[in-house]
Amino acid sequence: MQIEILSIYGFFFLIAILIIMASLIYRQKVFTDLYNALVPYAATIKMSQGWYSNIDVVFKPEYELENVSISTFTIHHGKSSTTYFRIIGKSYPGSSYYLELNREHIFSFLSKKLLGTPDVTLGIPQIDDRFIIKANNVDLTKKLMTDRTFLKYIYNMGGFRLFKIFPGDPLTLIAEVNFSSSKAINAIYAMERALAIVASERKVAAIGYEAAPSQQISEQPIKTPPIERTKPIETSQVIQKPPVIQHPATSSIASSSEFRRMFEGIRLYISEIEYVPSPENFEKVIITPWISDLDKVIYEFGALMHVTGIEKLTQPIENDLWIEIKRSGYKLKTRYPTVSEIRNAIDIKSNIKRVREELNYRLGFLQTILEIKNLQKLRAEVTDSEIKITIECESNPENVKSTFNALKELSWIIKTAFL
Repeated sequence: MQIEILSIYGFFFLIAILIIMASLIYRQKVFTDLYNALVPYAATIKMSQGWYSNIDVVFKPEYELENVSISTFTIHHGKSSTTYFRIIGKSYPGSSYYLELNREHIFSFLSKKLLGTPDVTLGIPQIDDRFIIKANNVDLTKKLMTDRTFLKYIYNMGGFRLFKIFPGDPLTLIAEVNFSSSKAINAIYAMERALAIVASERKVAAIGYEAAPSQQISEQPIKTPPIERTKPIETSQVIQKPPVIQHPATSSIASSSEFRRMFEGIRLYISEIEYVPSPENFEKVIITPWISDLDKVIYEFGALMHVTGIEKLTQPIENDLWIEIKRSGYKLKTRYPTVSEIRNAIDIKSNIKRVREELNYRLGFLQTILEIKNLQKLRAEVTDSEIKITIECESNPENVKSTFNALKELSWIIKTAFL
């Protein structure tokens, strides 16, 4: 009899262990998917191990969001419970703007009708009937709530608990969504878009971006599409890319509207652009970025595209440094590679061991390198006078932006980590 009782207890104990293990595996997957989605946009990113309880991100300087902290919390309903993501974002400069956005439900409806809970009505039934809005600037709120890109992300957040913008310096944004990587990433995209719209009130030039199609949202590991900043998921839909334009080594790149369009697409980051000999018929493009990590970038076109970034140094360095990066022979097996696969796909050499080790942990930079089509070689040389980075790759319009990003990131890493 005692043996039977012990067997029953052992059975239920085993079931409990299996449930805990399944919960941990699922939690790990959700956090890993979210981490993979944020890597391309992060200057630094850290994820807790063990129980996978939080992710902290510092975004690259081109984004409105300065940093985001992602954690979880659980609400208990009697014998059941629901786990949520809490996402807190910060952005400078601050603002006096306040917004509280909630989904309309039966209890909020009764609250408004019976208790007269104050809220903002925009006069747009599709918005007023779906959301409870509290704000201190109706005009700005109407501009935000009629922006199709912002609304797309809000709707893709699903049954979120709240979305708030708190005034102050820095401006603080909070979102609480269901425990889902796709819903969390959409909340971050919504924050970024909101900041771009609120930027006018903060007296900062607003920066827009292309909306991600709704079918790009998925529970699988998320890979965001390249961002057009005029700022961010995984897609089951095949993205059509511009055709590769082959240019003979002896001929001019001439009237390639596709290349010129890509250069114009990064104008937000540059103060001057010079097409040599002319915008209609050019073999070389010289750009001067705004205050950033590069003084000048030179594009030269032929059978291959040669890109050179130069940054002058004002202080001498202890030792000369060189870095050489190539694609290894390892072929990525999936569209969404793991961290180890990303590292295996890139071969990094340097005259300083610490530099090689550090670059292998810069996953955002490695992801940028993988975006360069047919990379032949990337080499950086650091002397007392300058940082010089050269890239040889396919003459492909998409490489205009990917090489520009790689140059900026590597220059920034060299100056902040190695000098």
